[in-house]
Amino acid sequence: MSGADPTPEIPKDEEGMDVDSQSEASDMEEVLDMETLKELEEQGMVQIAHEGGEETPVSDDDDVEGDDANMEEEEEEGVPDMAAAVLKKHTEAVHAVALHPSLPLVASGGEDDKAFLWKVDPSNPGPTDVEPLFELTGHTDTVICVAFSFDGSILATGGMDGRVMLWNPTDGSLISTLEDLGDAVTYLFWHPKGRVLFAGSADSQSVMWSDKGVVLQVFAGHASEVTCGALVSDNKLLATGSEDQAVKVFSPKTSEMLAHFDIRAKGMHMLPDCGVTAVAGHPKNADVVIAGYESGSVAILGIAKKKVNSVVLMEHTMAVESIAVSPILPYFATCSAGDGTLSMWNAESNTVRDKIKQEAGFVSLKWAGEHLYSADTQGEIKRYEGRAMSTKPPHVWTGHSNTALCLATHEDGWVVSGSDDATLRMFTL
Repeated sequence: MSGADPTPEIPKDEEGMDVDSQSEASDMEEVLDMETLKELEEQGMVQIAHEGGEETPVSDDDDVEGDDANMEEEEEEGVPDMAAAVLKKHTEAVHAVALHPSLPLVASGGEDDKAFLWKVDPSNPGPTDVEPLFELTGHTDTVICVAFSFDGSILATGGMDGRVMLWNPTDGSLISTLEDLGDAVTYLFWHPKGRVLFAGSADSQSVMWSDKGVVLQVFAGHASEVTCGALVSDNKLLATGSEDQAVKVFSPKTSEMLAHFDIRAKGMHMLPDCGVTAVAGHPKNADVVIAGYESGSVAILGIAKKKVNSVVLMEHTMAVESIAVSPILPYFATCSAGDGTLSMWNAESNTVRDKIKQEAGFVSLKWAGEHLYSADTQGEIKRYEGRAMSTKPPHVWTGHSNTALCLATHEDGWVVSGSDDATLRMFTL
């Protein structure tokens, strides 16, 4: 360890960003000296993440001799297109995709300011080019979110124009336009058991609407952009994360803020880049919120006691991109697009049980049954065995020519992904 001053300044470049991401782990060691880390770990406030430990096995998909040559050969030959269907109508990157809960319908949103509704046939061996059923226009900026209501009767789209639009998926007609947010939509989802819609915005607030477009609650209190949101505590509470580095928990019934968490205030005030990037409910404990941060750290937050239960510092060396909670297994997964790591957590102990690292960054994670699906910057979609992520090779689908930005999974084993290449692709087993 360096013998530096116990509270040195965090190294920044001219634009205020962290110095070379390749040395972030060593920078953290200089910022938080080992004595401080050990004290925090003894207090139960943090766990110190180490790569390659017995409890967190790491497999490197790409760390094999000859990989560079193989990749060059693949580039020359072209990536094989394994898609059962290709959905082409967007003219720019596809940022959002959702599956209808009961019909073979797919909704998508893109950087071309448009949303589309598509009908697909998962039983079709393909490949087949699919034309959209309906083109949904009205947004004036990127459509960043799409979501079907729990019964599939309404499709909601959210844009960087700050608009939320409600559509009838049977005929593509517009039901209503909601303009209650003051800036870009950052997250959007329906309650899983009711026609209640939640969305967050860069204006620092979140809103809850009825299916008629009536504002039911406004959730305020963040000092900066709300970046993420999720229902927690058995879908009874709303958790939001923000660039202001805080996680807040609200009551949807009253809009009252029930808990506020700032991990820097819990003995870790020297942590850099503590903006919150992802939140999720815990699969085993309704009193817990899982949060991911720009620093790559992951926190376990207790709602009732308003307590930061633990923080795993730098589990990922760059920002946490996604948190995915298994609906069946006692696991949750976290990933980073910056460092190409994917961690599988044991929800009983809140410790990492498995970990992999690859050259491509992980962009999105989704569960279906006992399988975890990922989309990455190489454009690949992978299906992992949840219980044996690093020991059993994943099923890999290729076809995208650029980063896969989003994906939606079906319990029957098929998946639809959207990409920077302006297409959606449906893959089947």
